[in-house]
Amino acid sequence: MTDDAHAAMAVALEAGLGYTGLRGFEPDPKLFHYLPPTLASRERAVPVILVGDRLKVASSRPDPDLTLVRQRFPYLTVDIVIAPAVEIERALQRASGTS
Repeated sequence: MTDDAHAAMAVALEAGLGYTGLRGFEPDPKLFHYLPPTLASRERAVPVILVGDRLKVASSRPDPDLTLVRQRFPYLTVDIVIAPAVEIERALQRASGTS
């Protein structure tokens, strides 16, 4: 396990949030309708899955600013899970086609 993964697990434990790894994860392009690519890139956050009215978003921080998402989609519950920063970066690169 990498130092980045250990750090992410520590953040998740401290914040009382779940942890997920994103190695090889391909974000669903449709989910960027809810979390626009510019916001995802700025906040270093990746939409993981939408189930019903719950959007799971991976971030290396427990408090990404997703106010815009909550304003545009007030019925949507956004659940944050912690992931290693380097894996978030790679997932965003794959989503944008730059990896």
